[in-house]
Amino acid sequence: MIEYQNIFTRVQVHGPADMGVPMKPGNWPRNPETATVRLLGFLGDAQIGPIYLGFLGIASL
Repeated sequence: MIEYQNIFTRVQVHGPADMGVPMKPGNWPRNPETATVRLLGFLGDAQIGPIYLGFLGIASL
């Protein structure tokens, strides 16, 4: 069946947060907090987090 699809439709889908790939238990846990920013949803993915820097990520800061 043919249906009308418009690539310019302004629709944002809001579902549960994606926690990323499972990690092995270790010394540097992932930050479980996530947030969504509506304005970022207009450009792409609105989810920010979870953040995992690890040892090298923290050392680079």
